[in-house]
Amino acid sequence: MTPTDPLYLGILVLTGAITGIISGLLGVGGGFIMSPIQYWLLHETGMQPDLAMRVALGTSLFVVLLNAINIVIKYQQKQAVLWKPAIVMGFSGSFASFGGAAVAAHLPASILSKIFGAVVIIGALRTYMAPAVIKMNETSFNPASYIFAGIVIGFFSGLLGIGGGVLGVPIMLIFLHFDMRKAIGTSAAVIIYT
Repeated sequence: MTPTDPLYLGILVLTGAITGIISGLLGVGGGFIMSPIQYWLLHETGMQPDLAMRVALGTSLFVVLLNAINIVIKYQQKQAVLWKPAIVMGFSGSFASFGGAAVAAHLPASILSKIFGAVVIIGALRTYMAPAVIKMNETSFNPASYIFAGIVIGFFSGLLGIGGGVLGVPIMLIFLHFDMRKAIGTSAAVIIYT
């Protein structure tokens, strides 16, 4: 299979469409879908696994950024983006993402793929088990919590080539006590930074 093969291009288009739908629904960038598929496609072209993993992770971040911008616009219209937490988490996350990327540069593809899988599964399970609606007076407004959350989200974003929504939404639901809609909108805003 080559990058100009119609099957290759068709898989990318389908992946992009599915990623866009899931991004809008869940407030995630979609790197957790896009990166594994890109890795598989690049590996099928004969690219060396370590390079294929890095190209897949890096390339998905561009699409994640575009998805996050669209999500923020839609959720801002519904007043579901908490900007103060988003900015604090975003700035701390953007710095931490450099650390994650530095670690990723030295890890083999086999280790990165295992970490990637574990993070996606844990994030999905935690989101599934979290309550979808929290009373507004329970939302955390502690800046230190936002900084710590941003560091975690940013580090794994840089390490795994994901925007961070797969971690950001569960962190905002479980630890920061956002309701689901605000967690989705705010997570998308954080993704723009990371």
